[in-house]
Amino acid sequence: MAEGNANISIPATSGVAIARYFAVELDTTNTDATKVSVDLVGAGEQVFGVTGQTTTEANKDVEVVVYGKTWCTVDGNAGAIAAGDYLLADASGRGVKSTTDLDKIFAIALAASTTAGELIPVFVLPPGSERSIA
Repeated sequence: MAEGNANISIPATSGVAIARYFAVELDTTNTDATKVSVDLVGAGEQVFGVTGQTTTEANKDVEVVVYGKTWCTVDGNAGAIAAGDYLLADASGRGVKSTTDLDKIFAIALAASTTAGELIPVFVLPPGSERSIA
């Protein structure tokens, strides 16, 4: 587990260099069925989880938090984030505020942010989660 946070994490292999606490997606080009491989997620893509450490190059081991509480790099400057807001990934793998029920959300913000590149605590949701429509 990453730094005392209650979560479920799995070991994976990075397809590229990835910084700690960024959103990642499954690497669908991986041909080794014995490994889970991840890449930095693209804007609007389905997030698999959030990295628990930095990898400096491809094919390195990385912990991926797939459910529960962890930290995430966000861009609160793209739209102010409040605690309780749903997050989706931007093109850099940062969490940004979800604005529609059609977004592919991956986490709930547990703190506010109005700054790009800020680390905040989040609760990672299972892949395929949907926003509730109230």
